[in-house]
Amino acid sequence: VLDTDGGLIIPGISDAHAHLTAYCKQNLYLDLSQTKSFDELCSLVKEYASKVPADMWIRGINYNDSNWKEAISFTRNDLDKINLNNPILISRYCGHVHVANTKALKTSLLFNDLSDSKDIARDRDKIPTGVLYDGTVSTIIKIIEEIYENPSEVSQMIIDKRKKFASFGITSVHACDAAS
Repeated sequence: VLDTDGGLIIPGISDAHAHLTAYCKQNLYLDLSQTKSFDELCSLVKEYASKVPADMWIRGINYNDSNWKEAISFTRNDLDKINLNNPILISRYCGHVHVANTKALKTSLLFNDLSDSKDIARDRDKIPTGVLYDGTVSTIIKIIEEIYENPSEVSQMIIDKRKKFASFGITSVHACDAAS
């Protein structure tokens, strides 16, 4: 018996809605979580592009326009103004909203997608704006994963992150998309 003077002892926390693999892979991509404006986001993308070959895919993750001085929605046309030859995909922190530049849309064949998918935002002429939601973005993400993500390295990242989770008292995690 342990007397905790009214305190609570929890032997371990089980996280039932973890995006464990996504959390582990964050270091593979350009982190945009600290940006305070769209201009700052563009500057970081340009800086990152100067360190990778032309035509290499660039994926920026975790931007949060709610934290920007002026929250704006941007499109492929805005990303195209950065004037890079790279296909670019920028993902919002929620993981449900993404913006691709024109090169990314054309490389992935989404620019000419004629489906009525609600996951591709279009202008009044039915041309993709570059804003992609949920399911449709997987076409681009699969291309990027093939370039950046080695399965054995990702497995090792998951093993390495166990210690980080344990340091927070999390002793087990469950994928939020796992069958119950």
